[in-house]
Amino acid sequence: MNASASIRRAGSRALIALIAGAGLALAAPAARAMTIERVVSPLGIEAWLVRDHALPLIAVEFAFLGSA
Repeated sequence: MNASASIRRAGSRALIALIAGAGLALAAPAARAMTIERVVSPLGIEAWLVRDHALPLIAVEFAFLGSA
């Protein structure tokens, strides 16, 4: 492969990345305020519930106090 073909290939990859990034930026929804709901189980386990029906997604994060 010669240098000219290598430069063209790198340029076309950069153009594709630029177009993809612009598409993602334009498709992103506008920022909006979230409602955070505090939920406590009968045994005292506390959780924060955030509902967002824009995407069918479930995300779970855990955090524990303590040391190793």
